[in-house]
Amino acid sequence: MNRQTACKCCGYNTIGPEGDDGYEICPVCFGKLTPSRMPTPFFAGGANVPSPDEAKRTFSAIGACEPRFLEQVRKPHFTEFPENN
Repeated sequence: MNRQTACKCCGYNTIGPEGDDGYEICPVCFGKLTPSRMPTPFFAGGANVPSPDEAKRTFSAIGACEPRFLEQVRKPHFTEFPENN
């Protein structure tokens, strides 16, 4: 069983189990998960330049949370799809 949880940006199961320190970078969208940003979807700044809502829209359009990360992202693995967990 996959113990990963869904990334708040791309929705793929790439983030460590609940309770981890919460400072992870998703390999699929390259969004940085930080606890201070999760309750504020419209807040921009910090580790991620766009707000979480803007990062979701950008990921949907180009496949990365920001254009500058296009070379760092990868396609999701089969086990990371929400329907496979």
